[in-house]
Amino acid sequence: MRGLTRRVLARAGYYVLVARDADDALMTSATFEGPIDLLLTDVIMPGVSGPRLAETLLALRPETDVLFMSGYNEDTIIRQGVLRQGVAYLQKPFTPEALTQRVRAALDAGLAGCDDQAPAATASAASDVPPVMASSSASASAATAPITVTTGL
Repeated sequence: MRGLTRRVLARAGYYVLVARDADDALMTSATFEGPIDLLLTDVIMPGVSGPRLAETLLALRPETDVLFMSGYNEDTIIRQGVLRQGVAYLQKPFTPEALTQRVRAALDAGLAGCDDQAPAATASAASDVPPVMASSSASASAATAPITVTTGL
């Protein structure tokens, strides 16, 4: 899933940085000198949950937008506290078109720093899709603006 997500976003004009998990995503963020415009992360991951990763990353990079995704049913996601007003969400499985559309929509919406975006949550269930982060230096209106995506998918 990680490689496919990276390839789809790269073909759409995004520059993708890959992270294996939340810790790797935070390390990549700390060493990456450019802006990171988007974190694409699974809600439920081993160790640090997607919402906890988002909360930590937003404290360090408040300009970063977040797009959560999950293959878990809606009830599970609600219990994790992710489905709130203003949270960008992508249901798995998804098509390449749905992925690129949701990434663009999340960047265009500019939800960085939204209080409802990164609730404190922990997860015990494992996911096969760790986090993705993205950084865009181009116009938000461009359909395939170059953006740096750090992905742990």
